Amino acid sequence: MSSKYKYSNSHDLPLRINKEKEIRLSHEEIIRIYKIFKIICEGEKEVECVRQVLSEVSKFDPFATFKFLDSDKKNFLNKNDIQNYLK
Repeated sequence: MSSKYKYSNSHDLPLRINKEKEIRLSHEEIIRIYKIFKIICEGEKEVECVRQVLSEVSKFDPFATFKFLDSDKKNFLNKNDIQNYLK
């Protein structure tokens, strides 16, 4: 069985961005990307746990909290909103 990808060496992994463009990732680059995704996933799990805890608090109102943190009334939050709250 032949692969549709041609490897320049055993450590490269082709990554097709679109039909015209292909890049190759080294083993080290693959490991770095894996570590980034692992950190992101761990953060997402932690956020989900906190979200579940907050959802069980009857007096917690997510929309009221959002409005409180969005002091500039821009209808989104950014790091400055959180930093201002923590001051």
